[in-house]
Amino acid sequence: MSRIRLSALGVALLASASLALFASLACSSDDADSDRLQVVVSTQVIADWARQVGGDLVEVRALVPAGADAHTFEMTVDDVRAVADADLVVINSAGLEASYEEAIEENATNLLELADAVEAMGHVLHPFEGLLGSDEEHHQEQAEQQGHQEQEAQEEEHHQEQQEQAQQQEHHQEQGQQQEHHQEQQEQGQQQEHHQEQQQEGQHGQQEEHGHDHEGEDPHFWFDVDIAKAAVTAIAAELIALAPDAEDEITERRDAYLQEIEQADEEVRELLADLPANQRLLFTFHDAFGYFARRYDLTVAGFVVEGPEQGLSAEALTELIELIEHEEIGTIFHEPQFDSTILDAIADETGVARGIIWSQPTDDKPTYIDILIGNAEAIADQ
Repeated sequence: MSRIRLSALGVALLASASLALFASLACSSDDADSDRLQVVVSTQVIADWARQVGGDLVEVRALVPAGADAHTFEMTVDDVRAVADADLVVINSAGLEASYEEAIEENATNLLELADAVEAMGHVLHPFEGLLGSDEEHHQEQAEQQGHQEQEAQEEEHHQEQQEQAQQQEHHQEQGQQQEHHQEQQEQGQQQEHHQEQQQEGQHGQQEEHGHDHEGEDPHFWFDVDIAKAAVTAIAAELIALAPDAEDEITERRDAYLQEIEQADEEVRELLADLPANQRLLFTFHDAFGYFARRYDLTVAGFVVEGPEQGLSAEALTELIELIEHEEIGTIFHEPQFDSTILDAIADETGVARGIIWSQPTDDKPTYIDILIGNAEAIADQ
């Protein structure tokens, strides 16, 4: 039996060759990564969109990890550095990243805010859906307010009649008072006009710096498929601007992905088409599914909190339990990234079933299309 024997020199040469090979492979990998566009995004939904249209042309980093809460996330020093070094930073905006949006704006050199982009393309962001019956309560509040205003108007009219009687008795004094009052009104009007001009200048400057004011708008617009497709199109346009030589590839990937989203939309419609009325009532942890409900003819019956950063009082908990019992809600849906303690307590108290619904991709539902169809299946199977 023959054996291969290597001299000390041979061993050294072999080791040197191996190290050179590994170094070459490492450099090739580093070169490939450096050739990719560095894209930093806020959420997992946006990360999936960027990967779908960018393919191997992009290296995507999501600031918010899968299974974490996008509302209360806190950036690290590494996150800030990644934002500063990125070729493109994409955020949802409209308040979703409120706790760290300022840090992104201060450090990003090329920032795409999707809420502004989709509105510029003609789409409308809606206000939060609110609780079931909130419209009736709003109308009642308006009626009460109108009645109060009418009462104030009557009291004001009576007061004016009394003033006119007093003016007739003290005509000369009243003339002097009117002149003085007129001068005061002119001065106040000038001051008010100056103040309004200052406000308008300030608002104009803020709009130029930060874009449209999204206060009160629901930022979870990715659950409206039409708006989602507009957001995907906006991301693709930014990537093409950064890599014009890859326009054909990005366009092809974009069009194919938009078609996949449309097919998923049809599948969701089919899954939810024949649901009875009580299964069309959504009760979730936070108010994230207004767009989803609006698109697929569902109703947001209730939620524990409007935003995950908020607390819940004992009185509000009692009202939620009463709502579930009154509306005969059969299932309450938990979102995996949030603590389920409160929903567990509500389920124990009411005896309703528990389900899972997704507002962002997770490890078991890693893509945007996964959560669209996953939500529909969860609602249909309750």
